[in-house]
Amino acid sequence: MRVVYNKLKDNRGVALIEFALVLPILLLLVLGIIEFGWIYNGYITITGAAREGARVAAIDGDYEVAVNNHISSLLIGNEPAFKINNIIQGGSGEVIIITVEGDLSLLIGSTFPLKAEAIMRKQF
Repeated sequence: MRVVYNKLKDNRGVALIEFALVLPILLLLVLGIIEFGWIYNGYITITGAAREGARVAAIDGDYEVAVNNHISSLLIGNEPAFKINNIIQGGSGEVIIITVEGDLSLLIGSTFPLKAEAIMRKQF
């Protein structure tokens, strides 16, 4: 009877089973952190692109080229460019509003919508 009891107390392989149970959760956590970082990078990039476009438009430059140059790091392959809207409001001073919006391709295959807006007063 003592031999059977010692066999039941043998702990070899327990760590492997525990690792197999924890591994999917750990992988989901790591991939979620990577995807969040990619989305945050995209948001920062299009915010900077909108700001750069508004700055260039305020001095009567080609704002579309400035925005597309700024967001070129987000484009993978032959993806379509982000949509750029320009609104000029009159009044005491012209105000330029540049809106950049589009879908960011994620690493898992789906897309995430991003939108940024920058407002700048026109320089005379």
